[in-house]
Amino acid sequence: YQFKGKGQYNNRWFSNKGENLLVSVLLEPNISIKKQFDICKMASLTIVDLLFSLGINSKIKWPNDILVKDHKICGILIDNIIKNNNIIYSIIGFGLNVNQLFFDNFNINPTSISIQLKKKFKISLILDKLLINLRKNNDILGDRELINQKYQKNIYNKDVVALYESKGEKFKGTLVGISDLGLILIQKENNEIVKNNIKEIKMIF
Repeated sequence: YQFKGKGQYNNRWFSNKGENLLVSVLLEPNISIKKQFDICKMASLTIVDLLFSLGINSKIKWPNDILVKDHKICGILIDNIIKNNNIIYSIIGFGLNVNQLFFDNFNINPTSISIQLKKKFKISLILDKLLINLRKNNDILGDRELINQKYQKNIYNKDVVALYESKGEKFKGTLVGISDLGLILIQKENNEIVKNNIKEIKMIF
């Protein structure tokens, strides 16, 4: 369980005891720090693939929250250990809602596998599926074009006009893609394309 869980930029994460999958996985990617966002793509796609195997369609809310029908089902946190400009180890923490039905204190309306499919699952079964899909996506980590295509295809709100806020300014824009460095690319109404990191911009729901 988690009642003081912390995600990216101090976002909070709560999880009832015994109802969800909370797991950290250690990988040894040994890739340049210039490619660190590839690990984020791989981790996100692991959950998308897992859910798809259960019959649930999901999307990646940049950079790596997983949403089902606008509801958050999974959060991911990644810590990298770097040596000589290479990522030697990556610790990927997954918080996947499995059997929980009632939630409090979330910024985005949450959901779970059980809510979506109307039945409960063994946590160990979901863990097995996560590890299987993580291995598959880890195997294609070296194929940047393939993993980028998969990630871009599954981005939430891609090519949709939405409301964003940056530096106190609210504006309408279209998410046209994510750069190799993990910056979000938003096309404004005047056709200007702006690049922002996660601290600089947020989507208004």
